[in-house]
Formats: sequence, C-alpha cells, structure tokens
Amino acid sequence: PLFHDMGLIGGLLQPLYCGASLVLVSPRYFLERPARWLELVSRHRGTVSGGPDFSYRLCLERISEAQARGLDLSHWRVAYSGAEPVRADTMAAFAERFAAHGFRAGAVHACYGLAEATLYVTGVRPGQGLWARAFSAQALAVGAAEPD
Repeated sequence: PLFHDMGLIGGLLQPLYCGASLVLVSPRYFLERPARWLELVSRHRGTVSGGPDFSYRLCLERISEAQARGLDLSHWRVAYSGAEPVRADTMAAFAERFAAHGFRAGAVHACYGLAEATLYVTGVRPGQGLWARAFSAQALAVGAAEPD
C-alpha cells in the first residue's frame, strides 16, 4: 500500500523517477483474488514487482492451476520480497510453482529496508536469486553464528 515505505517509495516514486511504466492497484484488489497480481505482471509484461512474504504465500495457497493457466511471467526480472521476514521456503516454493509459467528463480530478490534509510538497506544484485544460509539455533542463543 502507498502508506507503507515499500509501496510509496519502491512501488510509486522509484518507477516515476526512472520513467518506467507503472500499474497501481489497491491492496484489497490483490487480497480479494491474489491471481490478479500475477495476471497484471503477465498482461503488462512487468519486470519489477514484489511485496511482503505473505503476498507470495497467498499466491501459493490461493491460485489454482486453472487460474495460473496462460500466465507469462518470463519478463519478471526482479520479484522482491521484504517488509517482513523473508522466508526462503516461501520464495523457493513460489519459484518452483510458477517456473512452468516462465518465472525464473534468479528473479527472487530478498531485500531489507526501513523508512529511516528511505526504504532500501540491503539486498542482492538483480538476477542472483535466493541466497539463504541456515545457522545453529543453539549457537545463536549464546551469541555465535555457526552454520547449521
């Protein structure tokens, strides 16, 4: 939504600043039928679009194979996920599920930001895809970071 820094800065101001085409819809439009998001990406040949983890999870849970039929997600270069914890399992499942519709795993773009930094703090280079590492819970409990 435009009242959130990801929506306002990343979703509206950045495309306007760059002179990119932009399609805006209300959050309710997406929540009522998550397939609409992917249909818009497909129809407009979107290259950059994203949202919080729950938006990808809703697509996994609520988009039937019949609804996904005919989607072309091959133009989607950056599918960013941020604004809440990015879950590697969600993004990996999304990439696998929609690969048949042209979605490339390399488009997954995990990022972190905060309003105090004017949105974007860290992320990967576009095209690198998901990068996740597991750590030992016991080691983290005592302040150490050891691979799991």
